[in-house]
Amino acid sequence: QKIHFFTSVDELLNANEFKELAQQTLLIKGARPFKFEKIIRRLQAQTHSTRLEINIEALRHNFQFFKSKLKPTTKIMVMVKAFAYGAGADEVSHLLEGLNADYLAVAYTDEGVKLRNTGVKVPIMVMNPEPETFETLIAHQLEPEIYSFRIFNLFLQALEQARLEVPYPVHLKFDTGMHRLGFEKQDLTQLKKILKENKTRVDVKSIFSHLTSSDNPNHDQWTEQQVSLFNEMCKEIVAQLPQKPLLHILNSNGIIRFPHYQMDMVRLGIGLYGIVADNKTADELQNVCSLYTTVSQLKTIAKNETIGYDRSGKAEKDSKIATIAIGYADGLPRILSKSKFTFSIQNQQAPIIGNICMDMTMLDVTKLKNIKEGEEVTVFDSVKKIKEMARLAQTIPYEILTSIPQRIKRIYIND
Repeated sequence: QKIHFFTSVDELLNANEFKELAQQTLLIKGARPFKFEKIIRRLQAQTHSTRLEINIEALRHNFQFFKSKLKPTTKIMVMVKAFAYGAGADEVSHLLEGLNADYLAVAYTDEGVKLRNTGVKVPIMVMNPEPETFETLIAHQLEPEIYSFRIFNLFLQALEQARLEVPYPVHLKFDTGMHRLGFEKQDLTQLKKILKENKTRVDVKSIFSHLTSSDNPNHDQWTEQQVSLFNEMCKEIVAQLPQKPLLHILNSNGIIRFPHYQMDMVRLGIGLYGIVADNKTADELQNVCSLYTTVSQLKTIAKNETIGYDRSGKAEKDSKIATIAIGYADGLPRILSKSKFTFSIQNQQAPIIGNICMDMTMLDVTKLKNIKEGEEVTVFDSVKKIKEMARLAQTIPYEILTSIPQRIKRIYIND
């Protein structure tokens, strides 16, 4: 190993030593007068000025908040599917592992493989394992959700080919009303038969189901029916198994609204990012994700001139327009073009004018003072703003967060 010394940041930059640092994790630390941010700019693979900031301390706080609602014996599984709801699966998973999360869950095998390749060792459940990935899944010690007889039989075939010496961990999914994936009550007789015949090949680590409406008080009676059916189905299957598996049915909102049904484990998802339906709980959580961009150009537009595609925006008077470096390819819903959603520049609110473009959006900044090109623009920096965006886009906060593509760089802030 070589140790290099440089008398200044500029000397380091001119030395062109950065090729040796590819794919490495670096700690850059020093006082502001040394201008180490120059090094960071040179090293960044993503230089797009739009960025998503993830507050690590807020994420840690939210995890501990939900953990505090559980009995000491109740385990916690955290959803890190869909790039950890847009926050970055690798970074979030390593943090959760350090916080002693008992399980992680991903949607597909390749998501789990990426986590294993970055050194994540905590058990990982794959919620929609595809048969063609079973060999890879087993090789990376990922645990499949078994939700149908077809998937079960194909996985048993994969286990036979793998010739493992010990039973392989699996998770059984029951359909208690979501009607998406899972075994139904009428499937239990056949399921018990398969489990009995393969008790030396599979180890049922958990049995779970999915509540459809845990956030909606109007459907609480339905939620109670789901839990009752789940308990009934579990009782029949657990009696067939050599040891009792973990039972779980609660998601983020369920943890808050139905704590008496936390069973052996709960599943934490959107709540980790401070988003829940219960307003009182929301006040105790912290926002994790904040999205920022910049003003690319300012223009003065004469009265009656039009702005954007299809001439959809029109200047009702002599106006000033700011073009910002974010568009629908960056996760900004195009439906917001004609909405009342506003962006913040120096704590001043600027509405959209014209249609949102693929990579850019135009704002009316006529009423704003002292706006300059290169200025920072806040898209959202609070749960309230994320929910407002979702409402105006006629969607849910899940979609807002998970739609932010990986071309937007993530910056992790630890206050």
